[in-house]
Amino acid sequence: MEKAPVLSDFRNIVRVRILKDMLQSVKSKGWKILVLDRKTSKILSAACRMFDLMEEGVSVVEDIEKSRQPFPQLEAVYFLSPTHDNITNLKNDFNDPNKPKYAAAHIFFSSHLSDIFFSDLAHSEIVPKIKSLKEANVEFLANEAHVFHFDMPTVFQTIFSGPDDQTLDRELRKMATSLATVCLALGEFPIVRASNTLTARFASLFLSELQKYKNVPDYPAKNDRGPATLIILDRTVDAKAPFLHEFTYQAMLADLLYDKITNGKYTLTYEDNNGQKKTKDVLIDENDSLWTTIRHMHISTTLDYLQKRIAEFQKNNKAAALIQRQGSGNDEVSIKQLGEAIRAMPTFQETLGKYSLHQTLTKEAYERFNERNLKNFGLLEQDLSTGQDAEGEAPANILGRMTSILNDKVKDQYAKDQKSDRLRLLALYSISQGLDSSVKAMIPQVGLDSSTVQRVLTNASELHKGVTGVRDYRQKGKEVTSFVISRYVPMIKHVVEELIEDNLTVDDFPYVGDAPEGGGKSKEIRSLKKNQPAWAKGKDKQDNSLSGPRIIVFVIGGVTFSELRAAAELTESCQREVIIGSERIISPHDFMADLKNFDVSIN
Repeated sequence: MEKAPVLSDFRNIVRVRILKDMLQSVKSKGWKILVLDRKTSKILSAACRMFDLMEEGVSVVEDIEKSRQPFPQLEAVYFLSPTHDNITNLKNDFNDPNKPKYAAAHIFFSSHLSDIFFSDLAHSEIVPKIKSLKEANVEFLANEAHVFHFDMPTVFQTIFSGPDDQTLDRELRKMATSLATVCLALGEFPIVRASNTLTARFASLFLSELQKYKNVPDYPAKNDRGPATLIILDRTVDAKAPFLHEFTYQAMLADLLYDKITNGKYTLTYEDNNGQKKTKDVLIDENDSLWTTIRHMHISTTLDYLQKRIAEFQKNNKAAALIQRQGSGNDEVSIKQLGEAIRAMPTFQETLGKYSLHQTLTKEAYERFNERNLKNFGLLEQDLSTGQDAEGEAPANILGRMTSILNDKVKDQYAKDQKSDRLRLLALYSISQGLDSSVKAMIPQVGLDSSTVQRVLTNASELHKGVTGVRDYRQKGKEVTSFVISRYVPMIKHVVEELIEDNLTVDDFPYVGDAPEGGGKSKEIRSLKKNQPAWAKGKDKQDNSLSGPRIIVFVIGGVTFSELRAAAELTESCQREVIIGSERIISPHDFMADLKNFDVSIN
């Protein structure tokens, strides 16, 4: 195993595992078939594109669960999760020695292959056709460089509905298996801390899964920073964050444009050179450097930033300068200038397309922000969630403001979303004020089925009651921000900052497994309290000089976009690499849908 890099990049780690360790290791003549399952298809798609696969000799990508055309003259690369169904389908591809589906099989499993499954393969007709059998150990999605998730949308409902021990352990072990591959990819055998009984139970299962890799060469990887700390939390750490309207760019798009952006894909409407309206699908991902620069910016600064960057680009790009010159009526262009403009044209078109995309998205988000009266919602949400107004005083006339907002007229175009906004606001009110008679009186004003509203409010309160360990860290100090509509600091940010500053108590967050010598003190501590994120200071790039061990945060029950932003800000301001993940990334839309469908039970 190669030495882990100083600053991790999950997308690159997965790309290397798939393209180099997997596909390049297969020495076959001609083209290859790549066979995936639903899960590994998503793992691959998050980090690679079809062009990357074709470069490595892949001609066709197949789904193992579907009927497939035989290619007996071509070798197949299987990238699969080690499940009973996949093992069965794999064997079926070669159950007739005279009519195998492929010439040979190169098999890579996304996580540890159990002895039972190995034995099953070893006693089947596929054995003579197996040329490679390895564990790729990548069972996580890497949509971002420092963020991971497992695409497990049902875990929250299952775990927080009070399941029996067998069901609970089954769900926890699935996540533990995937999290073990995350740590293996990073070359880390971390120190583990947990926040409550549930997370401690999960931590024990995780450590047992990680032990399966103890014989992997060069694992854990050697580094001069010391072992990482894995802190395991669950959704009770912060019941407020999933309800809040977050007004940074990435979070706002996920919240307000959830109906237009699916899996990072957006349909852009534009005018061609003839003035005709056209549409095309565009991807919003890490390949867009503009996206990675602005995604955690507050929306109020995003549009100004884009306009300034466009002006700079038009000034410095040769093709843009030529177009502007011709537009001004000066048609005297030299051969040299024309050549420079032609060479700059591809960059001009690509970059201008990205600016156009993000300008369009920003304007759409702003439009919905205004149409849904989210400024008033946001200000009241902040007062409720922080317990303070913008001046740091106790909020005034909360009940009157609630009544006024809930009585605002609903617009037909946004009726569904505005009713959801009301329910989110009432949930925050019930968390901060309690489920009293005033809450019951406001339920009809939401405009949704009363029993559904009551269930969401009760579930929100139950999650909030379940919080342990972080009570002493709630809104500690005053966060540096110039945005009164964005004052709330996710609890995870407070917890991780306390960990960075070595103030996280063992009573609240005990070690699971071996505790570090000397209490795990880091050599250098930098505080976030006196720092702002780089974008707020007008910088485009963060300082990559890091000190101290990695911090890996795992949240059972889903992680919010505001928490992804918080982790990025901590890395930037504290010079400690903070990696964050969960079984899924949740938008408010997802969270609300879950809370309507089951009853939360915190044991």
